[in-house]
This record gives sequence, C-alpha cells and structure tokens, in this order.
Amino acid sequence: MVVAVAAKSREPESEVYSRFCTAKCFHLYDTETNRVEVIENHIENAAGPKVETIAAGLIMEKGADLVLAGVCGPTAYRCLNAAGIQLIAAVHGKVNDVMHSMHFHDDDLVLCDEDECPICRQAGSDWNWK
Repeated sequence: MVVAVAAKSREPESEVYSRFCTAKCFHLYDTETNRVEVIENHIENAAGPKVETIAAGLIMEKGADLVLAGVCGPTAYRCLNAAGIQLIAAVHGKVNDVMHSMHFHDDDLVLCDEDECPICRQAGSDWNWK
C-alpha cells in the first residue's frame, strides 16, 4: 500500500498540512518496502478547483492508495474517489509520528496513539505492517 501524507515540508518531522491541495509536498510511504519518496506539490500558478485537480493528479500519478491530510476540498475528493484512492481527513501531528501510528488490525487500517488504543495495548508494539 502506498500512503500519501500532505506535509508542510520535506522533513520527516514536518507537520501534516491542514489542507490537502495546498500542501507544500507529499510524503509517499510504501508500507510493503518501507521506502519513502517526497514529492513537491507544484501549485504556484493555480487557484480554486485547479489547485485541487493538480494535487489529486500528482497523487494518482504516483499510485497512492490512501491520502492522509487535515482537510480535502470537494474537487480533489471527487478526483481521488474516482481513482479509487481512499482519504482519511482530520489527521494532524508530525508526518513521522502519523506513519508510525498506522497499522492494520483484521485488515482494517488504524491510526492511533499507542497509549489510548486498545489494539496497541493488547498487541504491544508488534504492529502488522502491510
């Protein structure tokens, strides 16, 4: 699975960006290989729905399966949805922390805080990355 995280900068300690379409860049995590690619979001001369289309197109080109962001506009959402890309909104925190909090339980994706997640407390820190 390739997970795209909207970010404020290229640094792993960057904060998740509040708006998907105007993120400075996207961190692409391949959960099968544990490789990370960071790509710039080229939106300098775009405005309105065009910004959303550019960002969604970039994510589609990279083959992402899932997007994590603060919020996502309606045009970007429709583009991602049409391409079969899932979106989890209201994500916040540092990109690295968010990715380390992602794991699967019975084939369901879970983003959690280990101290407050019953799955993590039960399983310890042995997360099932796919």
